[in-house]
Amino acid sequence: MIVEQVMTTPVFSVKPSMPVSEVVKLMLERHFSGLPVVAEDGTLVGVVSEGDFLRRAELQTERKRSWFLEFLASPGKIADEYVHSHARKVEAVMTTNVVTIGPDAPLREAIDLMSRRRVKRLPVVRDGKVVGIVTRVDVLRALAGAMPAQAADDIDDAHIQGAIMAELAGQPWGVKGTIKVRVTDGVATLGGTIFDERERLAVQVAAENVPGVKSVIDELVLIEPISGVTIFPRATTRPRRGRPRAVDHEGHGPSRQRAAAGGRDPAGSRTGARRDPGAGRGLRRVPDRSARRRRRAARCPATGRPRA
Repeated sequence: MIVEQVMTTPVFSVKPSMPVSEVVKLMLERHFSGLPVVAEDGTLVGVVSEGDFLRRAELQTERKRSWFLEFLASPGKIADEYVHSHARKVEAVMTTNVVTIGPDAPLREAIDLMSRRRVKRLPVVRDGKVVGIVTRVDVLRALAGAMPAQAADDIDDAHIQGAIMAELAGQPWGVKGTIKVRVTDGVATLGGTIFDERERLAVQVAAENVPGVKSVIDELVLIEPISGVTIFPRATTRPRRGRPRAVDHEGHGPSRQRAAAGGRDPAGSRTGARRDPGAGRGLRRVPDRSARRRRRAARCPATGRPRA
């Protein structure tokens, strides 16, 4: 796609001698955020935008500096700011260092210029004359026309799965062989391992953009490459470690079994009853801390002997 396919033409423009008040009214009536300024022969001489009218004396928004910065600023700089905030003609407030592009340039080049130079519009110039303008609205309009239509429901699951795997294989961040895809009735289940959390959303977006995908289930497991920590997705449950839970024929755990037994566990012992510390082999005897505190309280603090 080239610039000529998305640019706005014909272009509304203003003359350098046009009053600022008329330009402001024109921008409000036409809903323009900026306008090119052209000379009598059609040559581009500048651009005027909303940002050029922010520092105005009528709004009392002139730039104010501290006494120290005022001392460091040059008189020419202060005079230039005065002209910009008090001028009555467009030629005094417009931006003269204009970034332009040709109509045959790729749209990618226009986007790169807008991002790098931080501008919202690019005048399209051929032989020094303005033939159009590219704004962010024009880019959005082109995007709306290029968006894919609603996916069809009759696409085979195997074809969808192959398309997702091909898309992942063509990306530089796609770790080959570690991501598994399973498609059932248009629902794509993503499994396997990733080594960066940002890859999770990228894999989901890649799957959603494949025609025929109705929804995506995330079962990707993140392995932190430095520490080796394993992070499971939110939708899945981390497997339990140790002995499995003892459940009855109805699937109830130990707590439900004790409640059904009237406070007794399945072995018949009373829950909460204190076990004999010395009972059984290999059991560690727990010291009675309360008795130790009583013996300490019965001794004299000065001599350490028992009280009479």
